Amino acid sequence: MTYPSPPSRFGKPRVHEIAKELGVESKVVLAKLKELGEFAKSASSTIEPSAAQSLREALGPGASRSRARVPQGRAVGGQRSRPSRNNHQLQTAEQTFSHPDEVRLAKALGLDVLAVRRERAALSEYGRILRDYPQVSDDEHANRLGLGWARARSMFTPQEMRAWLQSGLTPEQADTADRLREHGIEPRHMQFVHQGKSLDRHLRGGASVGTVAGILRAEGLII
Repeated sequence: MTYPSPPSRFGKPRVHEIAKELGVESKVVLAKLKELGEFAKSASSTIEPSAAQSLREALGPGASRSRARVPQGRAVGGQRSRPSRNNHQLQTAEQTFSHPDEVRLAKALGLDVLAVRRERAALSEYGRILRDYPQVSDDEHANRLGLGWARARSMFTPQEMRAWLQSGLTPEQADTADRLREHGIEPRHMQFVHQGKSLDRHLRGGASVGTVAGILRAEGLII
């Protein structure tokens, strides 16, 4: 037999209470909390009142209007910053400032939520290679794609990844390179010409990895 969660303590609402108030599922609230940088383990977890207010502004009926009124952070000297979607993120005053007096001052100025510049991600060795490709939008994207190559079943090194990219694969095709290697295919095989087209062009045209492997086996280039 299950029992309802006890009332929240010290004025801190629970996730499921906020979800009910906003008319959404608890998992939606949990996801939004994660976006805001707040941690909540489950629907019965309590959250800070400031986080609850941020949720009301983000998920409430007037969410679009509230977002339009979100005050932007001010830089040193009082100059207003110009946050962009790519390099800024929203944070509560508690997340932005460490000293209680700074938090109180920010709230007194109406800065309950601020747009804060993200720290630029340090490029991994994979990321430095991938950053030169037009399909890769920024450093964070490069690192994420690089992680896919590093964590593939073949555990490609940066040099091996570079070889596959030079053979005609794109930065998003780590899985394709993995399947090709499972068939014994290496980057050098991709330039083999069949019916007037190199194998990398056959892949781009929709040919499967199995089809490419069959062509190379028929030519005796792989076992």
